[in-house]
Amino acid sequence: MDLALARYFDALHERRGEALEIAKRSAAFRNGDTPVANDCHANVDRWIIENPGHAAVRGWLIVSDMGLCCMYAAHSVVAAPDGVLFDITPLPSGYTFRFLPHAGSDADFPGSEKRWSNITWPMPM
Repeated sequence: MDLALARYFDALHERRGEALEIAKRSAAFRNGDTPVANDCHANVDRWIIENPGHAAVRGWLIVSDMGLCCMYAAHSVVAAPDGVLFDITPLPSGYTFRFLPHAGSDADFPGSEKRWSNITWPMPM
């Protein structure tokens, strides 16, 4: 891992207290299909194409907070035209995950790379 990426995850971890609880929303695409579990980026990308005025928000679910370190999973949610965030991707029932928006552009979102889609930070030694 390069230094820039380590700094990114250090900053993410420092901001974990800012994580939001995002409302789940049942959704269907124009053809009646429903969002697919474990495919949040594609679900959101399709949603914003079919729903002008909506935007993708990339970020991280805090899957587990173990005090000194957290398990993060790359995730995408939708921003409605009024700015309200909602999640259309099915997640395991009974779980409440907090969402920490990515600070930066989609182009510099490391969660788009498979190898960084799930990470425990700081990394255990």
